[in-house]
Amino acid sequence: MFIPTKENYTEMTPTEFEQYAISVLKEQFQNKEIDNYSFTHNVQKDAHDGSYQIDGEIKLSTMGVDIVILVECKRYKGPVKREHIQALYGKICSVGAHKGVFITTSYFQSGALKYAKEHGIALISIIDGQLRYEARSEDWISNPVIPSWVNHKPFCMAMQTQKSETSVSISYIDDTDALYRFIIENNGGDKA
Repeated sequence: MFIPTKENYTEMTPTEFEQYAISVLKEQFQNKEIDNYSFTHNVQKDAHDGSYQIDGEIKLSTMGVDIVILVECKRYKGPVKREHIQALYGKICSVGAHKGVFITTSYFQSGALKYAKEHGIALISIIDGQLRYEARSEDWISNPVIPSWVNHKPFCMAMQTQKSETSVSISYIDDTDALYRFIIENNGGDKA
């Protein structure tokens, strides 16, 4: 299976990575029919079982409902494992949030993909913008020559969702409403 994020790492600092990821997420909500929304970087949340540092928090109001989404940003070079997604889900439950988004510079193991699907957590990899063009080229050409007229960003986000035991869907967030639809329309797992 082709994993466009497997060998893709960024040189951003952890803080730069978190700020970049949250800025790209924020772009997803501009020009949407949402009454009210806010994005906060580096939030401290107190809960009944302790205090949690959250890389990002999205609060939005749509159709009269307030929704809280926790964002976890990790610069990993190895694969994201199931226990990383479980830790985020634990935070979601403890602080009473509704959704979670896990953003990485790496890729997700199959156990992480399965757990995220079962619990309604969006999984996103930051990838090199050139890799996006490569993935969409004919015959999966490695290192294709990108025409000068192609306008690609240095980085883009790829949302990954497990479709079956052997199939993963990848949606590029800069040109789709995949994340927005996931957060607003899909209740995923046992969280509303």
